[in-house]
Amino acid sequence: MTPYATNAEADIINAGITAWTSLPEPTKTTHLIWARRYIDKYYVLPLIDMAAVQEEIIEGSAKLALANITTPLYSIRPKATIVKSKSVGASGATTSKTFAGGDVTLVDPFPEVTMILSTSCSLRTGSINSVCAGRS
Repeated sequence: MTPYATNAEADIINAGITAWTSLPEPTKTTHLIWARRYIDKYYVLPLIDMAAVQEEIIEGSAKLALANITTPLYSIRPKATIVKSKSVGASGATTSKTFAGGDVTLVDPFPEVTMILSTSCSLRTGSINSVCAGRS
């Protein structure tokens, strides 16, 4: 898989950030590939000519690659369980409790990237679309 941004392009965007500039070239490429996978999963892109990738996609990719160093884009997280009610019984007596429910509010983990990419692509329905309020 070819990343949307080259190492040289990402070096310009992430210039002065030691966490990026100190990485060996193969590691930078790996982070850029993870960034492309993330973009492909969560955003609907226009048809891309890999010889002429839009600047905002390059910038978003470089920023996601940088973020991937400290916050893995595909980290394993436990699934949240929402308990709406609970019943407990003992010695023939039962008690139940209904908890106040409501929607779980999630936050876009990379709002800067979403803003950059919003000029050339949209969020996939059913992905982070549900966590980016006001975006479609």
